[in-house]
Amino acid sequence: ILDFGIVGRIDKVGRMAFTRLLEAGFRDDHRGQLEAMRDLGAFPADANLDDLERDIDRDAIPVGSKLPNMQAVATTIRANLRMMMRHHFRLPTLLVLLSKNLLFANDTLQRYAPDMDLLGDAGPFIMQSLMAMNEEDDAPEPG
Repeated sequence: ILDFGIVGRIDKVGRMAFTRLLEAGFRDDHRGQLEAMRDLGAFPADANLDDLERDIDRDAIPVGSKLPNMQAVATTIRANLRMMMRHHFRLPTLLVLLSKNLLFANDTLQRYAPDMDLLGDAGPFIMQSLMAMNEEDDAPEPG
């Protein structure tokens, strides 16, 4: 099911920005998500995040720990992509690859374990793992 045709590494800056993106997402912190997306390269470094935050349709953003209906996600993505293009948005490759794997995992779970809450069950473990990786990167070199 998983696409192993594309392989790469996530550098420290990318891991830290992605960790902040997930953390902000779990807290429904829209400003934190925008800052992390900017750090991932989705918006120019000088993007006016205040204007962008005002333009976001908060009613279109699915909330909760369970992965939402894929039709709702598609509708939300279309509406917000149009708005974000006005702010010079570009989709970071890292987010494309990670989102693709989340969609594959969600599809598999809906088929074989429809009652499982992927983000609710795995979210704390994912955050703990990402934080540990970031801490290892900050550790002083031996010797």
